[in-house]
Amino acid sequence: MTLPSPDEINRQEYYSDYFIRTPTFDLTPIEKPDMSPFLIHMTGKDEIVSILEGEEGICEPGEGCLLAVAPEYSNGNMSFDAKVVCFTESPTFAIDFFRHRRVERWERDQRFGIGFSKMALAARGVRPVIYLQDSIVTSIISLFFRNGERIESLREEEEEEGLDRPTRRRLRELEEVNSILESMYPLLFPLGESSRYQGFMWEREWRFFGADEFIFNYQDIEIICCPRDEEPEIREILGHYADDIVFVRTWDEYSDVTQYLESQQEIWDERNARIAQTARQSVRRRQLKTLLKERTRTLRSLQSYIQFIGQIQRDLTVAQGSEATLRQEIQQLQQDLQQMEEESS
Repeated sequence: MTLPSPDEINRQEYYSDYFIRTPTFDLTPIEKPDMSPFLIHMTGKDEIVSILEGEEGICEPGEGCLLAVAPEYSNGNMSFDAKVVCFTESPTFAIDFFRHRRVERWERDQRFGIGFSKMALAARGVRPVIYLQDSIVTSIISLFFRNGERIESLREEEEEEGLDRPTRRRLRELEEVNSILESMYPLLFPLGESSRYQGFMWEREWRFFGADEFIFNYQDIEIICCPRDEEPEIREILGHYADDIVFVRTWDEYSDVTQYLESQQEIWDERNARIAQTARQSVRRRQLKTLLKERTRTLRSLQSYIQFIGQIQRDLTVAQGSEATLRQEIQQLQQDLQQMEEESS
């Protein structure tokens, strides 16, 4: 449903009926079609089994482990050496783009993924990648290493000979700057604006850093992405925890919208039950008004989503028409080429 203009409603009506209050990490496609409340670690068939079985001597029963590795890119002659665990916030319906865009992902058969709550991972320090102009990333990384070397040198000098007050102050300033750079360094990624395919912003990457591994409980898993015939083996590893996990058989089977509406309905049903038990009329009236506003806002979001789906449907019709035209043109070109080859032989 179209949001009225400022000429049609006032600010109070905007906040009461149209403002979307869902916290950012919980946003779903029903509120914003390109958003997902999950962070997914994508991997291959053999790797997902190894991840879920965990690392011996590190993981307890019911725990899995994602090992941190350094991404493959460099800053001049210095390789980027921060070990990280990578996730994507791409919605599930868009994930298969990864295999079409990077041959390495296709070769590793990365149709498998482990999805966690974005809010839960943010609480554990997982953060979005900082995409910056290539030259700026190079400058920041160089500054980080130069500062580190200077700090180490001054600390050695302080231990051996002592430092005068201005130099001690300078050392503390360098340590403060490097503390900030150290928190940024693992999240840096070149924008790739001058490369042929203009970098990897499409990955919508988040990273965990600061440890050699990311250990998780099976109960932390929200979704598992895998082909149908691989699900039994994964379920066997997960045991009873699999009952609370949504398995995505293909990238287009999972519906964030359905899960969102079902969870909302559970909340509303629970509140309805509480309201029915409320004796005081004034309290009951206030609770009913609140519930009415919540449902109205969800209805408006759903209507907007329906409009979005309608647009997609129209785009599909156009695409299908173009598909038929392209098929005819390809067939004609093949016939022309065959005729030319026959004439030249």
